[in-house]
Amino acid sequence: MAHELFVLTGGPCTGKTTLGRELTKLGYDVLPEAARAVIQDEEGKERPILPWTDLSGFQKLVLERQLGFEARANGRPTFLDRSIIDNLAYCRVGSIAAPQEITNAVQEHVRSNAYKAIFLLDPVPYKQDCERREDPVFALRIHEAIGRVYSELGYDVTLVPVLETPAARARFVVSTLEAMAKARSSSASIEEVIAA
Repeated sequence: MAHELFVLTGGPCTGKTTLGRELTKLGYDVLPEAARAVIQDEEGKERPILPWTDLSGFQKLVLERQLGFEARANGRPTFLDRSIIDNLAYCRVGSIAAPQEITNAVQEHVRSNAYKAIFLLDPVPYKQDCERREDPVFALRIHEAIGRVYSELGYDVTLVPVLETPAARARFVVSTLEAMAKARSSSASIEEVIAA
């Protein structure tokens, strides 16, 4: 069964996880952020692989976790809290070459049109936590790099503004998807264009 995967992305502290919770309340499937899960798993180890100690190794672990999350999608419309494409932006900002496993996976996802819509969330007021250690300036660099990478790969990126409530942001995303679906269904087929 084909997956309909929609990406919620942006730098640290843009409200992705909060928006995901709101979309869950509306009945959508939402998969968690792989990087946060990897950090939580790695922090208790004697030799943890973390973004601030081994960015390349960390991005490989995130890729593996993200692909596992995506494999759990059940064919229903599913939102992702980030995608594997975000890994490229983090490598770029960290001034490292993206590991070959990541570039191969991204190329495959782009070729197969795995991600049906990309939502880039505008930042909300920044708060650090155990997994989010970047300062606000670095977080903004990551955010900008993420938007650039999706655009460079040919994705149409929908900007999601900060709205009065997370529920309003969820309604914005859902109404945007509905408009996209309506536009697709009203588009003429190749046969119709040729026959005209």
